[in-house]
Amino acid sequence: GCNRFVFANSTKLCLLLLRIVASVALLQMWKSVVVLVGITLACSVITMVLQLLYIRTRLHIRIRLYRWEPSLFKESMGYTLLMFAQTIAIQANGNIDNIVISRVIGPGAVTVYSFGIQLFNMYESLATAFSGLMLPNISKRIADGADDAQLQQIVTKVGRMQFAVLGAALAGFICLGQEFITLWLGDGFGDVYVLSLIMMIPVTFTLVQNVCLSILRARNMMKFRTGSLLCTTILNLILTVVGTKLYGYYAAAIGTGLSVVLGSIVVMNIYYHKRIGFKVFKFYFDVFRRLIVCVLVPSVVVVLIKNYCELSCIWLLFKIALFMMIYAVLLWFYGFNIQEKRYLWKGYKGKYESK
Repeated sequence: GCNRFVFANSTKLCLLLLRIVASVALLQMWKSVVVLVGITLACSVITMVLQLLYIRTRLHIRIRLYRWEPSLFKESMGYTLLMFAQTIAIQANGNIDNIVISRVIGPGAVTVYSFGIQLFNMYESLATAFSGLMLPNISKRIADGADDAQLQQIVTKVGRMQFAVLGAALAGFICLGQEFITLWLGDGFGDVYVLSLIMMIPVTFTLVQNVCLSILRARNMMKFRTGSLLCTTILNLILTVVGTKLYGYYAAAIGTGLSVVLGSIVVMNIYYHKRIGFKVFKFYFDVFRRLIVCVLVPSVVVVLIKNYCELSCIWLLFKIALFMMIYAVLLWFYGFNIQEKRYLWKGYKGKYESK
């Protein structure tokens, strides 16, 4: 709420590194899952204590209980229950597939599918890193009286930044994902590539616009979103249970992808258009305009040279570096507009001057 994301995210990063180091060190002495649970618990407690100290000493905010306000409690409890239901739906969506696959096919298939889910979750986290920072900004603009057109401009600006990252990640994975998986996991995990793409491609369209969720949260309009999530979770469960018996774990991935298409893309975009005046087709045109060319050109170059390179980590890193170099040049000279260049240059210059 105070836009102190540097401290919050720096704390999370440091504790993540601490958890990794502690896990490796302590598991050498005590090989037990209880050790991992204890490390996670300790890191959570440390995080809360650090945040509390920061809020009190740097932000000078303290909790004081003056009186009981039933109306405030009722409003906040309703919002909390909606978010709780969303969390359950999201957790169910993320775990249904593995449970069904384990029951129907076996643990070996779960191992393959879990790697696909892991890559999919990493891909999703690239977008949520942007949208998670926007709720305070969106809330302030709505409180200041921003209209639907101004909010769409914000969503479009952030959406272009998100697609600049997601487009490169998706195109790079399409071109080089098979090589990466072979070098990472070895032979026998080729299906991880296809499973990942089945889930990654449809979710891209909803990830580039997930700042819209911040608008719904700021306006307290989460009921429909929660209902949509619960319905798509049920749909995903039905498709996974029925399809896995016939087509294996591919059906689980297709069920996840199809539920995203119907629930998060089709239904939610209709809702955005009806309730917040969101111009869906204009948004996608503005986001993909020029950026899609910047994504396609390095992809074609990398595909053309793939057959002339052997399978090794060195050559893979070379192709990744070549992809990123071409992509960065195209972004700067063709993909980004003047405002985006000024924003990026201002951020770089400010960082340089601060040093």
